Amino acid sequence: MSEMALFFFYRSFGGGSTSFTVHLFEALRRAGHAPKIYRVKERGEDRERPFSGYSGVTYRNVTSDEALRIVKGTPSLMTAPCNSKSLQFDPTIIDRMMRSGMRIVVHDPNEFEVYDHLRDREKVQRPICIRPTMRQFFPDAHYIPHPYVREFNNDTRDGRTMLAVSVARVTFVKRTEIILEANRLLSKRNRVVLRGAENRLYTKFKILPRFPEYEQGCTGFPMTWGASARECRRAKYAVDMTWFPNDGGGSQYSFMEAWDAGAVNVLHSDWLRYRGEMIDDENCLAVNSAKDLARLLKNDRGQNVGDLVQAGYAALRTHDPVKVAQEYMRELTR
Repeated sequence: MSEMALFFFYRSFGGGSTSFTVHLFEALRRAGHAPKIYRVKERGEDRERPFSGYSGVTYRNVTSDEALRIVKGTPSLMTAPCNSKSLQFDPTIIDRMMRSGMRIVVHDPNEFEVYDHLRDREKVQRPICIRPTMRQFFPDAHYIPHPYVREFNNDTRDGRTMLAVSVARVTFVKRTEIILEANRLLSKRNRVVLRGAENRLYTKFKILPRFPEYEQGCTGFPMTWGASARECRRAKYAVDMTWFPNDGGGSQYSFMEAWDAGAVNVLHSDWLRYRGEMIDDENCLAVNSAKDLARLLKNDRGQNVGDLVQAGYAALRTHDPVKVAQEYMRELTR
């Protein structure tokens, strides 16, 4: 049994980096290793705290000095970063931990604008990326697919109560306004039901001026194992309009949760401008506008999507938790 230290610097729980951290933790555990999650704080603690609502996942607060000792003696990975402004007690700790041997995961190019440890890319040695597109920024990056712990088996039974759902966060990069525009063109039974966590600044300043019918505070679900997949399990289609300026093609946790639930991913075609595992009309469907999304849902008429569902199940094999955990251990101990 090998130890692995996972450092979660993000100041709150939520989003893809949280999902990544808990799935990697459980993947390592299932592979027979001993992962530990740490959060660097001004004051350390001896006790373990629950990691949001994920059963069986805990973390411990540690000081900068203890974090550096851990990094020097244990394979270590930063799974979720934060800006040094949120680390006023020790603004240089991420840089010092990187110099001491902590590897980092780079999730997407948006991080370049937010996290100052990435502004000098020359100092970032052999980062791990979760989509191959990041190699355009870090040629020495090592690509390892997201780990994903399944909630369901390959079961396509009937009983879905909605046509379409979106478990993507209601926020800027998810372009929820496209879904809301499509909903205006659809009957109530054909609309996309929004279930993702809400960014209230986004809905106040971006959504409500255009869509006064939107009600704040009506979306979201607990951060627990399988919650998002269970939301997807209620619908035939799972809609996600994410756009990153220099990224795409690969998967996100919302895509894997839909596959797990036997729902068909509906993405914006500009996500597919990069080559990756998401392939239109093979394991997902692509639309190019709100009108196009509305047309797809309006004309569904009981369309057979069995092949797309099966392709989604097959795609999840790439994200098998034990296989991915073994790849992480090989990379961080070589």
